[in-house]
Amino acid sequence: MTDRVNLSVIFIKVINVKRVKKEDIVVYIISVLLIVITVLSMIALRSDKGIFGYTVRIVISGSMEPTIHKNTFNIIKVCNLEDISIGDIICYRYDRDIIHRVVDLKYDDNHTLISVVTKGDANKTNDDIVITDEMIIGRVIKTFNDSYIIIDKVRGS
Repeated sequence: MTDRVNLSVIFIKVINVKRVKKEDIVVYIISVLLIVITVLSMIALRSDKGIFGYTVRIVISGSMEPTIHKNTFNIIKVCNLEDISIGDIICYRYDRDIIHRVVDLKYDDNHTLISVVTKGDANKTNDDIVITDEMIIGRVIKTFNDSYIIIDKVRGS
């Protein structure tokens, strides 16, 4: 005789006793996952350092159209100035958080990277901001352009 209990047998017996539908279990699992994702997102939104080196931001303007739509959810990998290259889409803090594409890198006389120049894809001119290491939040690694449908509804847009 064994002291080990087969958890799958217990789970199946519980399901049979309560007569839970498969659909209810799926809805429950999805609900729990959404709650966990929501809580982690809220924590990440409040922190520049994010969770495990990642944070999230929502684009609030159309300056990055058509690459990133207004009101879309973006995952950002926290990084430093030296991790950024021309063509990267970055998030930086100015008066608010801004997500734009890097179009130029500025070096000092010792060939040390000191700042980056950015531009929104939909804008005609570069940003008039000197973006230094202290302002960098990170590099956008994933954009969920279809999320604007949900975010528009939540924000009442």
